[in-house]
Amino acid sequence: MKTLSLISNAFLKTAMTLADTALSYRLFYILRLLYMVKQAIFKRNLMLA
Repeated sequence: MKTLSLISNAFLKTAMTLADTALSYRLFYILRLLYMVKQAIFKRNLMLA
């Protein structure tokens, strides 16, 4: 029984870590997208000026 709880704890920790990783990847992707949009707007404004 003890082993089972240890295994499930390890599984939960791994699942949490994977979720954290997925979340940070998503955040990074969104931030990169926003940065690219900002750069594009900045370049367009330079061309218009």
